[in-house]
Order: sequence, then C-alpha cells, then structure tokens
Amino acid sequence: MKEKNALRNKVQEGNIASANATLILKYSCCMESYTDGLSECDPLQYLGIGEMGTIKCSFDAQFYSVFWYNSSDTVNDEPILNFKETVKSGRGYLSGEYDVADDGSLIINETTLQHERTFTALLFRTRSEPPKTNTVSVIITVTPSTTFPVIDKCGKHNRLCFSPEEQGSQITCSVENSKPAVALNWVTRTDQGDSNISTQVTQVVEEKYAYSSFSTIAIGHSNTFVLSLLVCKATYSPQLLMFNESIVLIQYGDWSSLSPEILKKWARLGSTVELSCSQKNIDYLVWRRQSSDLLETTAIAVFIGVKDVQVLTPKYTVKGNGTLVIHDVEIEQEGLFVCICHDGEDSGVIMYDLSVYIIPRPTSPVVNGCSLDQYCVLEVGSFGTLVCSLSGVRPELDIQWKTYFESDIKMISFYDEGRKVTQSGDKFDIILTSKYRLNEMLKNRLTLKCEVAEDKSHFLYRSTTFELVFKEEHDTEANSYTNSDDTVAEMNKRPIAVIVVISSLIAFIFIVGIAVVLICRRDKKNKSKMHKEDVDQEQMTSMLPNKADDNSISAKTEALISQLRVGYQRICNTITPIPFARDGLYGVDVVYVEGGMKIKHRNSDGTSHGNWTYLNSYNDLFTDSLVKSNFLVIEGDPGIGKSTLAAKLASDWCTSYRSSPLKNFELLIFIRLKYLTNMQSFYETIKQFLLPKDTLLRNEDIEEILRKSKSALILLDGYDEAPSNILDTKSDIYHILTRNMLQQFTVILTTRTNCFPRNMSPGGDIFRLTGFNEAARRAYILKVVGDKDFKATEIIMECLHESPILGEFCQIPLFFVLFTHLAKREDLTKSFSTVTSFFRFIISCLQERQKLKNNNTEYDQYNWTDPSQLDKAAFELLTETDKLFWIKEELCAKVGKEFYEHYVCIGMLLGEETLLHSDGASSLNSEIPCAITKVTFYHKLFLEWHAAHYLSRYADQATTTELRRTLKNLDPSNLQYVYRFACGINPESGDRIIKYLKSIEDGETFATLCILEQTGNTESIESTLQDFCSETVLISSESSRLLQQSIVQLIDIASRKKVAIDCFHLENCISSVNVGKEHIQLTSGLHVDKFQYIKELKITEMGREFSLDTTSSILEFCLLCDGLQQLTFDCCLLPFSIEDRALIGKLQQEDITVVWIPTATWYSFCTSGNWKQRYGEKMLTETDYLKERDNLADFHHGQSKMKVNKYQIIKEEEILSHN
Repeated sequence: MKEKNALRNKVQEGNIASANATLILKYSCCMESYTDGLSECDPLQYLGIGEMGTIKCSFDAQFYSVFWYNSSDTVNDEPILNFKETVKSGRGYLSGEYDVADDGSLIINETTLQHERTFTALLFRTRSEPPKTNTVSVIITVTPSTTFPVIDKCGKHNRLCFSPEEQGSQITCSVENSKPAVALNWVTRTDQGDSNISTQVTQVVEEKYAYSSFSTIAIGHSNTFVLSLLVCKATYSPQLLMFNESIVLIQYGDWSSLSPEILKKWARLGSTVELSCSQKNIDYLVWRRQSSDLLETTAIAVFIGVKDVQVLTPKYTVKGNGTLVIHDVEIEQEGLFVCICHDGEDSGVIMYDLSVYIIPRPTSPVVNGCSLDQYCVLEVGSFGTLVCSLSGVRPELDIQWKTYFESDIKMISFYDEGRKVTQSGDKFDIILTSKYRLNEMLKNRLTLKCEVAEDKSHFLYRSTTFELVFKEEHDTEANSYTNSDDTVAEMNKRPIAVIVVISSLIAFIFIVGIAVVLICRRDKKNKSKMHKEDVDQEQMTSMLPNKADDNSISAKTEALISQLRVGYQRICNTITPIPFARDGLYGVDVVYVEGGMKIKHRNSDGTSHGNWTYLNSYNDLFTDSLVKSNFLVIEGDPGIGKSTLAAKLASDWCTSYRSSPLKNFELLIFIRLKYLTNMQSFYETIKQFLLPKDTLLRNEDIEEILRKSKSALILLDGYDEAPSNILDTKSDIYHILTRNMLQQFTVILTTRTNCFPRNMSPGGDIFRLTGFNEAARRAYILKVVGDKDFKATEIIMECLHESPILGEFCQIPLFFVLFTHLAKREDLTKSFSTVTSFFRFIISCLQERQKLKNNNTEYDQYNWTDPSQLDKAAFELLTETDKLFWIKEELCAKVGKEFYEHYVCIGMLLGEETLLHSDGASSLNSEIPCAITKVTFYHKLFLEWHAAHYLSRYADQATTTELRRTLKNLDPSNLQYVYRFACGINPESGDRIIKYLKSIEDGETFATLCILEQTGNTESIESTLQDFCSETVLISSESSRLLQQSIVQLIDIASRKKVAIDCFHLENCISSVNVGKEHIQLTSGLHVDKFQYIKELKITEMGREFSLDTTSSILEFCLLCDGLQQLTFDCCLLPFSIEDRALIGKLQQEDITVVWIPTATWYSFCTSGNWKQRYGEKMLTETDYLKERDNLADFHHGQSKMKVNKYQIIKEEEILSHN
C-alpha cells in the first residue's frame, strides 16, 4: 500500500510539473508584451546577510499562480518555487531554501552571498491571461557594528565630541565592515549651511565579503582662537546606519589669549545652579570644568543642523540657550567652569569660578547668654567678656563686634580678642571671644551687634543685635583701691563736722519735700497723670535700638523685622509631620520636599484659557515670566502641602538666602487665617498674632512702617479655613483680598481648590499644587529612613506601587508623610484593599503607640474604644455649622475632658490658643482680648472618619425620608470619604447609602466607589468593577473635578486588579501631554497616569487642531500603556502626515491601531506616516485634507451655536418659571 501511495504522489508531482511547463511554454511567446508598465516588485532590493529576507511584491489579492526563478531566463531555467492556487512546490521550496508569502512575495529563509543575483517572478492573474514578468536585482548587505560614522577623536561610543587640535594633526572618520561600501564626506557646518572640505582624503578597502571606508582631514594653521563644527556625513543606498552624521567640535588656537574675565558664582549646597554661556543665539558650544590641573569636558551642544546635546557628567543638563544647569550642587563641584561657544560670527569664552556655601545653623551668630527666640538684653558690668559663635557655615568667615549706632563707637573698647575655628567635614565653626571695657558712661545701655565681617550686601552676611544694660557700680577696682589707713585717720579727725553736715542735709531734704507736696496738691488736676502715649513713647525710646533720643522709623522697622523673624522661626521650627511625634518637632527646611506646582495660562487681556504649565520651583512664583500679577492664589486639595509651603516661604525670608527671591522683600507678613476671630484691623492682627506680648510697637507704628516700606509680601494661609466674619466687608483682610488696600504689596493666598471666588480679584494669577511625584516621594523616604537605607526605601515604594489605595492616599503629601513614618516602624506585609481598611490601620497605629507610651495604664481606666460622642460632634460640625473647629470648653462638655486630652496626646485633635475679641467693641478700642483654645482635627479626613461612624449607625435607624433629608446636607463632591468610610464601616447600612447615591445626578461613580468599600460582599464588588469596566468610561469637561478624580481612582483600581476596560473616553478635557512624567494633564488640573488593561483610548476634542508635537506626544504616551490596542481621535484635526519613522515603527511593533474620525469619514494611520480610508484603499490627499478641515470647522461652529441656543432656551424657561 505504501509503495502504491508513493508511486501515486510521484506521478501527481510529475503531472504538476508537466502542466506548469506546458503553461509557461504556452505563454512564452507573449511575455515581452507584459514586461512594460509599472512593476509590481521594486527592481532593486536589499537583504541583510544571514537573515530571513523577503523579496517583496504587491501582487493583486486574487491571482492564479506565481513562478519564481533565480535568474532572468524564464524559458530555459526551471522555477525554484511554484505557488498555484495556494499550493507550494518546486525544488527550492522542497529543499527549504525558499518559501512564499500569501501575497506571492519570495522568502529566502537564510540569505548568503550566493543570493546576490537577479530573481524573476512570472505572475498569472488568471489561468487564461498571459503572465506578467517582474525582475528584481537583490543586493546582499552587511551591517557594520556601529550605528554611525566613527570619528577617531570621539571613539566608537560617541557621535558628538570635542577636541582641541594643534596644527598638523589629523582626524579620521570611518565605517568598517559594511556592504555595500559607505561613501564618507567631511563638511564644515555653519548657520548658513554645509561647506565641503576639499583637502580630505578618502579610501575604500575591500575585504573578504565587505568594505571599510575612511576619510581623513588635516588641521590647518590658525593664529587666532576659533571654534569650528566639523561633520562627517555618510551616504549610501540601503539603511545600514541609524545615524548618517557624526560631529566633532574643533578648537583652533588657545582661548586663553582672549583673557576672559572670571565671574564669581556662589551656590548653596544642594541647590540648582545655572551658568549662562552667552546672551546671543549660540550655534554650538562646549562646557568644560577644571579638575586638578586638567580641563575635562562636561557637556557639548549643537543647535544648528541636526540638534544634539551630549552631557558627559551626571547631575548636569543643558538648556536650549546653552545654559549649563547643575542639579543638587556638591562641594566637589567647586572650581572653574569654561564655556567655549560660537554664535555664528565669532567664537567666545566665558568663565565661572563656582563656590559652594552652606547656611549656618542657627542662621545668625549666637551670643552667649542670649536666647534665640527673643530680643536679648544682658545686664553686665563696665568690663567683662563677650562670646559669639557661628556654627556649621561654609566658607570660613570672620565675625566681629560692632556698635549698632556709629555715634556709640567711643563708648566701648574690645581687646584680647581670640578667634577659634574648627572644621567638621565641609563646615566651619567660628568662636569669637573678646574682653570689653566701658570707656565712658554716656547712657546706661548700649546696643551691639555680632556680625559677619563682610559687606551687608554679601549673601552670607548675618548679624545678631542685642543690648547691654550696665549695672551701677559704686565701688570698682578703679576708684576704691585707696590707702585704708589714710582714710581712717582722716575720718577720725573730723567726726563732728561730718555729723553737722549730715544733719543739715537731712533738714534741707525735709523742707524741700514739704514744698514739693504742696505744689503737687495745687496742680493735681493738670499734672497728676502722665499721658499713656508719652509713657509708651518713653518706653519705646528706651527699649528699641536707639541713637540718643532719636526714635526714627528705621529703628522701628528694624525692631519689627527682628520680632517677626523670631516669631516665624518658632512657627517654622515646630513642624509636626506625624501626629504621634509631638515631642519630636522638625524644622520646615528639614521636612520640606518640593512637589509639583503649575500656573494657569492667561491671555494678553488677563483672561484665562485653561491650559497649565509646570513650574520648576516655588521660587518661580516671583521670577517666572508667566506670572503677571502681584496677587497670587495657590490652590490645592486638603493635605497637599499649602501650609507647609507657606511656612517654607516664611523660613526663606528669615534666612534671606541670596539665591531666594524672598530676599527682595523688606517685610513678610505671615497670617494663618484660621486662627483669626473677630479681628478687623490688619495692623492689630499683626501685633496680636505675630509679635511678642511685651512688644512696645503700637498699631500706629506698624501701620506707619508698612506704608513707608519699599517692598512687602503679605502671606495669607488658609482662605478656606478662615472664619466667615473675617471675610466680610468691614475687615481689612477682605479689602486686601479685593485689592482695595495695600495694593503696592505682593499678596499670596493659599486655599483649597476652587474655593476662592475669582471675582474677588479677577486679575490674580492662579497656581495649583499637584502633590508628590515619584522623585519627591523617594527623596522624602530617604530623609526618613536614612540616605543609605535603599532597601527600606524600595520596600516602601513597592508597597505604594502595588496598592491602589495607598497610591490614592499618598498622592496627598500629608498622608504620604504619615505613612512613611509609620512604615519605618510597622510591618508592611499588611495589604489594603479599601480606604476604610487603610484608615483603620492608621487609627490603630496611633492608638497602639499611645498605649505603649503610657505602659497600658490609661487604657485600663478609660474605655477609649467608644468615641460615639466625638462621632456625633464631628457629624454635627460637618452638617450643621459653617466652621470646622470647636471651642475647647464646648468639646470637653460633649466628650469629656479625659477623652479630649487623650485624643490630643494621640495627635488626632489639635488644640491651639488664639485670641477672641468681643463683637460689640471695635478691635481698636476693645479691652485686651481673651485667649481661647480652638480645637480641630489633625486633618479633615479624621473629621470625616468620625462623622462616617455616626452616619453608619444613623443609616441603620433612620427612615428613608429622614436619611435622604440628612444626606442632602452631605455633598459627595466634597465629602466622598464620609460616604466611602460609612459603607466600609457598616456594609449593611451602606446599601441604603449606595441606593441614595445612585438616585442623584452623577452619583453612579460615587456609588461604585462605595460598593468597593464593602469588603464583606466580594461577589458584588467584583461584579460592580466588571460592570464599570465593561462600558465606556468617560471623563468630560462638564464633569466636576471630584467626579473626574473619582473616575481616575476607579481606573487605577481596575488596572491594579487587572480588570480590562473596553474604552476610556476623554472628552474636551485634555490640557497637555507630558511623556517625561508619563501622564496626560487635564484642564481641571488632574492628570491621568499611564495605565494598563485599557483596550481603547478615545480622545474627543471638538474642533481642536492638534499640532505635530502634541500628536506625537499622545502617540508616545500610548506606547507607555500596556495592553492598549486602539487609539481613536474624534472631532479634531490631526497633522496631514507624521514622518517620525522610529515612532511609527514602535506603534507597528506594539500593534496599536490609530483611527481618526474628523467628522464622518474614518481614517487609519499607515506605516508610511499618512492616512487612508479605513474601509477602502484610498489615501488621504492634501485636497481631501483641506476639505476635512473645512467640514470640521463648519461642524464645530454648528455645535457651538446649538449650545448657545440651548443655553438661551434654558434661561428663558427659568425666567418664565420664576415669573
């Protein structure tokens, strides 16, 4: 049987070959007439050696057969492969050397040099038509090991380098082991174009199966210093190299002949430094840094032709204008920096001598015997010793004693001065010890300064002002050291005379006393009292730094500045990053890690157009060109870091860093609005809240100082927490916010997002804090766990990445800080699937820490686990009042004093003393205000947590009508966590809450978030998440910001749980795309991070025209998203074509389909970079593109008109219904 089957197969194969031969011979006489016209195969094709290669042809989809030959003789030679009606045969196919694709293209399974020949394809469209001949010449290519031409001065790994050359030296460019040979050509590049170098010598060396090309130029003679840009260009037919140009910057001559000036540059340790190269437009440059006796190349930049920047050292970047940016500057980077540049006309050099400084701690000199937090007065004798020190400073400085007023210089002399300097690492500690002697007693007090012995304009100038008050000394070593025997003898000679004299003096004094009493009684009505203001003025004169009796405005200003700084330093050095660590306070400079900040764009007329731009630093608030106003509103969600930023600004002003723009403000007034009560006067507010109790500055003095101040910054923190009566029209704060008062000063207001009414100050600039990014989180974790504990850092970061709940909460810096400190101490094996479980973990940690601290004694006496009264008080605070605090006595009456004190110890409740004025008296004339203690939660979420406990119990007992009436007072857009906590605490009553949410507008998303909190109902949670993801997930510009945020949270949860979303739709809400930060910025200020498991991303931007850069950024963002299958653009205009071959290749590799629907026609993105109709083969022409643009404009205009008409109809209906 086997022999019969083999014989049958052999006969059939012979019959096929015979039939094919017959078919070919039949039409051989007709072939000539079918070789003309357009070829279906490219006549010249390149295949890489040792690879699977395809000779590509674009045959019709339906053809009868194709015969491939490895020669041009189709009559005498036998086909190597036959492909007829999907059946493959032929000796080449059977041997495995060749194969054929479904479209008829010939596949060579492994190419060799023997395949460099002519191949011919005979195509039969039908059985009866004559065949068409397609001839292809195949060139086998050998790809070189490098991806660019190699310049010997640059090495095999650098396509751009710098080389100072001497006369007679040579530079060679090469491409080795390529096939075919690559032609190389040297050119000189300027802003006018490229010029060939005629003296170059080229050579091509043929090797076994490849070629090596070389081109060499010699460096000519130049008497002057010149920087030149030389380019080695490669020309070739196949795509053998990724880059066809390599560049070398050549320096002719010595730049030191120009004798450039060395500019001194100081930088604070850890700061960012910018070194500018030139004020002109630069064509190319090189930055070099002196290391020992050598100049090492730091960065190279070319801004003409193919723009390229190469940074050779970490922590450096180069801006588009050539400025060198040094990030986190270190001591080791001190030294000489040289920029060698060419601006199109001349070559130039600029040099910087960079030195790093460190601000001392404390920031001002310390005088022995003086406290840091108050104005210092020392009671001393007429001679003694003074000691002053300055610690932790760099560079080494001198400190000296100086009288505050020049006229006092003769009063005191310093001698035997000793200066001791000790170095610890990079810092210096300086101690000055001096003896002093009082030369003459012009007055009983003297104002001195211990200061840095530098000019006051020096950035490290620091001084400490204090007063010496001299004690009365009746007997001193100078006047009492006399001969005791002579004194006794003299006294014995005249005892009677002494008695007589003393008696006379007593009688005289008695008579004078009687006369004075009589005179005082007679003039009692007019002279019995001294006017209070005169007393104050006299005391002011004696207590303020003074020059004789001159109580000038400058002395008052100096006193105000000194007292403000002491107050601010107390605020800035008592930061509590975690509630249970109140005994471990931090300075704001220690805990502050800069997060993201952006500014809202404004048009030339001051109106906003919705786009946001990120700032590099908070210092840009005062320097960025986008800032147009002196009224700045900084928005952010609760816990985002608004108050910490305000404290940081105050700290910077106190320390007066030279690099900080805060140094330009003579005064900074920092008011935390939540602590104000009935204060109406701004000047009284300053006195009562910022100055010490014993200050002698009056309200009138403060007003005078402010009005005469050259520059001041008013920093108002917490508009959303301010009492309502502080913001009425009678208050100075209101008039400052509406710019009717102190208009000449810069005002910064911090507030919760979208809380400040724009119409109060419509011309102000709007900023928004965006929280910690990845780098900021990592930086803070390293601060907490230690700079070298990278393992602990990675564990914490891994927890944040794996848990969507942690990711949600830890976008808020306050909770990220709290979690980081807890994570350092707690077991991180615990996972959190809901916000309720995470917050319960936070609460339990706080409770357990206090329990361990108290050795369990308090927990045996009181039942701390029943905070029901606090729950009720929290719920009432949210629903029945417009304030978010209690008076201490009121809260203690509700929850009990012991309970209150316990929660304060834990850190969940904060009690802070403030002043309360009577409503019935004006603030200027009222009596001394009474002190009260305002109690708030550590964060609003703790308030919502306790309110949610009450709501979960109330929802179980209330009727449906009562529950709906109560929930109407809890807006889920502002209080979503109350709802989510309540559903997580009590899933049964949560069902009633979820039912209510589903019945209100936009409540479906909030209901979904609440369902996810019900951990007891796993099937319902999974089902809800599946239902949410099975439908199109929409974020629209018409959605509220919190609704958008909730949807982003749900997408993150679904992505982490690996639940696929069919379609994610962004409608008219994209502001920008930041590929570097891997997110899409929304117009609401939120951002959508790169995601997973979303099948389609749909972008609708009605009538918007996307630029080429924006479109490319969106495509690059999609490449970051795992699992994305399709990107759809709807109702917008895209570029006619995209020529970025690398981007197109990545889209093809990731198999992402790009669809564009401008109006009605659907287009697909092709690998050529153009568009073609999705349901046809027609490519989009320029004429069709212009028509689509016009159609889109007409469609958008019609949609806008419909919206206006709809709005008018709604307004008319409202008016009619009202009438």
